[in-house]
Amino acid sequence: MDVSSPPEKRRTLSHHDAILQKLAQHGVPQEYLDQSQAGLILAQNSSGQRAVCGTVWKKNDLAYRCRTCEHDPTCAICVPCFQNGDHKGHDYSIMYSGGGCCDCGDATAWKREGFCSRHKGRQDARYGICRPAENEDDQTEVHAMTYELSLAVIEMLLDFCSRSESLLSFVSKRMFACTGLLDILLMGERFLDKKVVKKLHELLLKLLGEPLFKYEFAKVFIRYYQNSVKEIIEACNDSVLKQYPLLSTFSVQIFTVPTLTPRLVREVNLMGVLLRCLEDLFLSCVGEDGRLQAAKWANLYETTIRLVEDTRYVLSHEEVSQYIVKELVDMSRTWIRLLSLVQGMDSQKRLTGVHTEEENDIIHTPFVLGHYLGNIHMLLAKGAFSLVETRESKDEMFASSTASGLDDDDDGLYLAKVGRFSEGSSAGQLRGRIVSSHEMNTEGISVMHKRTLFPLLGYA
Repeated sequence: MDVSSPPEKRRTLSHHDAILQKLAQHGVPQEYLDQSQAGLILAQNSSGQRAVCGTVWKKNDLAYRCRTCEHDPTCAICVPCFQNGDHKGHDYSIMYSGGGCCDCGDATAWKREGFCSRHKGRQDARYGICRPAENEDDQTEVHAMTYELSLAVIEMLLDFCSRSESLLSFVSKRMFACTGLLDILLMGERFLDKKVVKKLHELLLKLLGEPLFKYEFAKVFIRYYQNSVKEIIEACNDSVLKQYPLLSTFSVQIFTVPTLTPRLVREVNLMGVLLRCLEDLFLSCVGEDGRLQAAKWANLYETTIRLVEDTRYVLSHEEVSQYIVKELVDMSRTWIRLLSLVQGMDSQKRLTGVHTEEENDIIHTPFVLGHYLGNIHMLLAKGAFSLVETRESKDEMFASSTASGLDDDDDGLYLAKVGRFSEGSSAGQLRGRIVSSHEMNTEGISVMHKRTLFPLLGYA
């Protein structure tokens, strides 16, 4: 009687071997797998530590702002990173997030001394084909297959990016190295299921932790930005804006980075793109009198605010505002031309003896627009005044160095030179007085707003 041998035990693959096997099944070359293996082993030994947190928030998740550590007011970190960091004596607050990701470990958004014990940041901060469907059943089948495949691939990439820094770097480099892949991913969000789009956004937010990827993604995002706004303007309806959730999710992630935004302004004309989009929007709503028609423009109100706020993000970097005022004079003229389109829009006339049967639901929108435009106007003026301050400080240094070189017996000549210098720069002294930090925020800017912005909208 034959005795059957006991069944062989199935060898269980280690965690990193299972991932490498999955990569090989998807056609990743062996040379890349060999490079990735070291990263997977490192990930196991480092107890899940990563250089950048990148935790993606859902709506109304709790997050911390720390004004001592943040680089701008849009930065925040998650609760675990705050608890694992040292913020004793800092000026911090807790808030409900509307989305985005944790900035802990990202040196472009958060100061290194504010990093938690698990995320120490990076040392180097440089920068499917489907057959055509023949009938409705085929269309349903193709759609289901596309949904399942897209979701599986994105989830797999998310899993890889969470394993180790080397895999995160590998995935990010491969994504922007594939010509046209980022353009397809961004433009394809309109045709993907909402769940897939949500996962795609989560993946992209994780990859933004890589500085090189952030720069390459930003260039593609700017092209996507102007194409999306163009389609919204053609439709003349804010509802189309909802089909492009990337606009609001990623503009704040890119345009607020102090080491990235000035580079985008110089290399890809970011400010020119934003002002051109805003000008096209305004011109699409201009009437025969050359003024913005409030009734038509109200259909693009949310898109306008998105554009103006993104412009404010860019100009909030002092380097950008100074560069535009000094080097891009034509852009200042474009801004004045935009203000001229808004001048006198929706002017109100007082009527007596006539009952108004219907209230004007959009009467407040020109005031809101004036407020947002005023924020940009203030930043441009601040950039111009800071250049004046710089020139005057150089003049003062020159005058003091000249005076120090005079002999004691030349006091009369010295006083004469100082007198002529002071008399010739009296206008400069007046400008210098206006641009002091306190008066810039109160008297100078408020007067400027009252004299320029409110009359533009037709209100005294």
